[in-house]
Amino acid sequence: MEGDRRWGTPSVIAAPVLWSGAPWLAIGLIAVVVARVQEIFSPFAALRLALVASVGVAVVLLLQANASTWGWLSRSATTRLLLAYVAWSAITVPFALWPGLAFATLRTLLPLVVMYVAIVMCRPSWANLDRVQLGFVLALAAFAAGSLLRGDEIVGGRLSPLGAMYDTNDMAAVMAIGFTLACGLASRARGVPRLVVAAVALLLAVSVMASASRGGALALGVGAVAFVAGQRGRRRMTYLVALALGVFAAWQGGSPVLRERLATLMTIRSDYNMKEKTGRLAVWKRGVSYFVDHPILGVGAGNFEVAEGVWLERNGDSGKWSAPHNAYIQAFADLGVVGGMLFVSLIGVTASRARRLWRPPGSRDAAPVHRPELLAALFAFCVAAFFLSLAYSGMLVVLVGLTALAAGAARGEAQGAGPVPAAVGPPSFRRQVV
Repeated sequence: MEGDRRWGTPSVIAAPVLWSGAPWLAIGLIAVVVARVQEIFSPFAALRLALVASVGVAVVLLLQANASTWGWLSRSATTRLLLAYVAWSAITVPFALWPGLAFATLRTLLPLVVMYVAIVMCRPSWANLDRVQLGFVLALAAFAAGSLLRGDEIVGGRLSPLGAMYDTNDMAAVMAIGFTLACGLASRARGVPRLVVAAVALLLAVSVMASASRGGALALGVGAVAFVAGQRGRRRMTYLVALALGVFAAWQGGSPVLRERLATLMTIRSDYNMKEKTGRLAVWKRGVSYFVDHPILGVGAGNFEVAEGVWLERNGDSGKWSAPHNAYIQAFADLGVVGGMLFVSLIGVTASRARRLWRPPGSRDAAPVHRPELLAALFAFCVAAFFLSLAYSGMLVVLVGLTALAAGAARGEAQGAGPVPAAVGPPSFRRQVV
């Protein structure tokens, strides 16, 4: 569509303008915000690179886009849900048990929004999707390698990740998600690239096993099964055999701590999480009571631990202010029914989009291109979220953005869209019109 691309002076309704450099901005922001690559290098670990980088990326995107671009983005269901989730988190701030903590939580959401925008402002093509996806898994591999090489960080037989952003279980969750995405890339690559990405997938799986995280192992297993189930014919059987061999090798080659912790899943009723007041079951029950007591606005964004402190004081007790250890309960307890429903809806809409890409080509209601790893990675997140406090996690936002980008590429291909013309300008600042 013809039109002046400058703000405020359209000759007719201008077409949305997408910047060809957006994939590199998205990769950089994902590497800093989610993969935490800066924590590999001690001097950078304490810097607020996520906030600084997100501000810089936001400025660049504002300069490169036009008004129609933002209108186009606002029509996306996931964009609306994500913005509504952040807006509702902001509304809870003045009513929170501890407003300062709620505001700090809100501040951590802003880089996630910019990261999402950078992903979906990429030209919707399969090449850009693979480019961003590859950047994500390579960044995760760098973080995993850095953690594995720091032998002095092995604590209690479990891998302790670099930096302070992730604990052992969080690291296992993000590596499980990265593993499924790497498997998808490896299944489409050929020659040396396939070997490289396969090695990355193996490295991510090893880091999950080294963490001895039960939730991480479950997420890894569910993601792998969902990925294999999304195949068809001979390929499904081949991947199923590879999965069985991988499980056998992980069990035989895993540490005694890993085998011991996984064995407790068969005797979960005797686990401390089921019996003690600081165990997950007791914390989840109290989380439900916090939601019942504050059904509309919740206890405030990021205030679950504060609610735990209030509960202890009210009962004349003292002890640990526990994290929620369940993203779904966390969202409802922190943000009330509105915030909880927004969180669940964001996952649901993303799953609905990813389901079409999960079906093999030729299946009923299948997309023209096969990307089963997106739904598999989302399943891995959903499993991890059942055990971890991930209601404000960038892991989900990356998957939402990648799936939205994939849905745009599938829609364009189904409609027979031609190549996207490039705007005039130097290659590094070239924009594209859709």
